[in-house]
Amino acid sequence: MRKTVFLLTILLCSSVIISGCGKKAPPAQTQGASSEQKAPASAQKPVIKKVVSQVEDKEEGTPFTQITVQNWDASKEVKKVEDSGENVRVKDAQAADLPKTESTVKTSKSPAGTVKKAPTKSLASRLTPADNSKVIYWQPKWRQKGIGGAWISSVALSDDRSVLCVLETTGKDEGPFGSRIIVINTYDWTVIAVYEYDDKYYTSIEFAGTSDDIIALAARQPVMKQPCVFNLINLTSGKITEGQVLQSQPLCWKAFDATRIFASFPDSEFLSELKIGDIFISSPVKTSVNVQADCMAISTDRKTLALASKSKISFVAISNLRQFHSADLSPNQTVTGMEYGGNNLLVASLSDGSAVYIKNAAQPEDLHIKESIPLFSYFASTNTLIAGDNYMSTLYFFDCERPSGETKKVAVAGIKPSTSSFLFFAAALPGNQFILVVDKPGNIYRIWPEGKRYGKEILFSGIDSLLKK
Repeated sequence: MRKTVFLLTILLCSSVIISGCGKKAPPAQTQGASSEQKAPASAQKPVIKKVVSQVEDKEEGTPFTQITVQNWDASKEVKKVEDSGENVRVKDAQAADLPKTESTVKTSKSPAGTVKKAPTKSLASRLTPADNSKVIYWQPKWRQKGIGGAWISSVALSDDRSVLCVLETTGKDEGPFGSRIIVINTYDWTVIAVYEYDDKYYTSIEFAGTSDDIIALAARQPVMKQPCVFNLINLTSGKITEGQVLQSQPLCWKAFDATRIFASFPDSEFLSELKIGDIFISSPVKTSVNVQADCMAISTDRKTLALASKSKISFVAISNLRQFHSADLSPNQTVTGMEYGGNNLLVASLSDGSAVYIKNAAQPEDLHIKESIPLFSYFASTNTLIAGDNYMSTLYFFDCERPSGETKKVAVAGIKPSTSSFLFFAAALPGNQFILVVDKPGNIYRIWPEGKRYGKEILFSGIDSLLKK
């Protein structure tokens, strides 16, 4: 009997052991994702993401490259970026928080009518999460140092003008500095995502053509042991693709599309080109173009690169990177800003406050205005070039068919509700009915014509306080 019980016990234990062999314990559930399949990016809730930069792999399991930074003082401890993040909040969505069907513009003459949904194939539609249970609130953060102002370093508008990216500097006045990228839908003005980088001090951003990425230039920051480098940032995830370390900060740069960057460096007399692949940004290569540029512009047909240097503007064919023409400016003149309009019209503002236009790479002709106009944007549907004056807060509209003729101008700061001077950015929004304006105090607003006057709606306001919502 005892022998039978003993044998039964052994058999029972063996069956338990065998049944567990070859089966792994189920993985721990992560909040917001299934244990079997992670939710697609379009279905994830909008959140504030802190992103730590990582070097991508060329092949699975095979490191492509590692960023090595030399001459750092190893004895010094790396400081941390201190930022309260008080100007960004995430809340559960209430009915009042969701995009309205009626426009918030309080006038029947407004072309807004109702808030239109971003087109299905637009970048805004691709980036907007399907889950709208969370709402992100953001206001530009103010710097109290000196005369004060917003910490907005750069802004970029996507090719289809459905997404506005705002680059905001984080950290204390004395540094070290980090970066915050705010992704905004220009149809309903909701914040799609906020990405925070405590290990990157970005100074400028541009969209990488029609892709879902932007290119960002990080400044060298020795106290954080951060090099100067170009990064490719995916707007769906915030993930960074590192480029090679740059020896110096570019004087100016321009992203041609998602494959090429043109840059001018202070330690080189030649135009440099950087190749952008799916997973990396290569070291800059000097081209045969012997021009050290202070400003660049790409023609609307994507065929010509204009390079402005002292007393001269050079024209380079992008197809073969060969200079085919140059236009002389007045002696000792430098270009402070320039942009292409339709019909190969290039408008440039000069250091003495005057402005010129060059059509089809001919000689410069004067634009009859008194103020310098370093801000530009082109309206393809109306073949109009907008130019903005920083200090007088005035926008000028140039007809690309007859740029030397009469120009229309609008003093945007005086349109009610009144805002400050010092324009930072201006561009046409989808449909060309609204003009988007960003000023240095951090006001982001849009204006539109109402007969002989203009209406105005403030979308985001730069204030020095906690969010009230």
